[in-house]
Amino acid sequence: MKTKTPFKRTGAINGAVLYDGPSELDGAPIVAIATVGSSNRKTGGMVQVWIIARDIDPITANRTGADFSICGNCPLRGRANNNPKGYATGRGCYVNLIQAPNSVFKSYHRGIYPTVNEAELKRYGRGQKIRAGAYGDPMAVPSHIWAELLAEAETFTGYTHQLNEAGTSKDSRREFTRFCMASADTLAQAREFWAEGFRTFRTITSPADIVAGEIICPATPEGGLKTTCEACGLCKGSGIKARNIAAVVHGSQKKNAASVIQAQTMLGGLSDAMARGVL
Repeated sequence: MKTKTPFKRTGAINGAVLYDGPSELDGAPIVAIATVGSSNRKTGGMVQVWIIARDIDPITANRTGADFSICGNCPLRGRANNNPKGYATGRGCYVNLIQAPNSVFKSYHRGIYPTVNEAELKRYGRGQKIRAGAYGDPMAVPSHIWAELLAEAETFTGYTHQLNEAGTSKDSRREFTRFCMASADTLAQAREFWAEGFRTFRTITSPADIVAGEIICPATPEGGLKTTCEACGLCKGSGIKARNIAAVVHGSQKKNAASVIQAQTMLGGLSDAMARGVL
C-alpha cells in the first residue's frame, strides 16, 4: 500500500511539521512547517517551509523581539517596541506576517498538520522542490533536519543571515552554505563571503548596484521575470557553481529595507576606516 505524503494536496491546505523543538539560535521553542499549494508568483509551486516561534504568534514575536529565535540578528527584523500591536519599528523584511505565517501558526495550533518522523524526512522530500525558509532562517533548525529533507529533493532554495554570528562554528558555516545562500546586506559583506568561497544573495537598492560576478534575480521585475524560483534553481548555496544573486528591495516594507542597507553600508565604511586608522 502506497503511503500518502503530507506534501501532496488532498483537499484543504495541506502540510506537515518537520521540526518541533528548541531553536539553534537561542533555545526557545520553534516549529518548521512545510505547506503546499503556494500561489507565490515568484517562487512558483514550491513546498514552502515556514520557521516560526511555536508559542507566540508571528506578529507579536516580531514586535517584542521574540523572533530572534527564528531570525537571529537579521537587520531586517526591525527594533522591538512596547506598542500593543503592529510590527517592530523599522522592519524591512518583505514577508507579510499577517498573511501566510500567521495562518500557518493558527493552523498548527488547531492541530491541522501531521508531524513527520525524522526517519521519514528523506522520503517526504524526495522529488520535491523545496523553499527552505519561506519565513525564518534555516540555521534556527538543526542541520540534520535539512540534510535529510533535501537529500533527494529535485531542487531547493535557502538563505541565511547567521554565518557571521558569534558562536557559529566553521563546520556549521560549511554545512549550511552547501544549501543556503549567504545573505548579504552590503557589498563589503558579500566580498567577505566570496573570499571564503560562499555564494551570496545580496539585497540592493538599484539594479545599478550589481558588480562583476553577480546577476539580478531573473524571477524579479528588474531581472525580467524570466523564470520562477521553482524552475530556476540558482539559489542552492555553494553546492553548485554559479554566479551570485542580487535582488532589489521589494515588498510593503521596502523603504525600511533600503534604509537598513544604507545604514549597514555606512556602518561598514566607518568600521573599515577605523581599522585602517583613518578615524
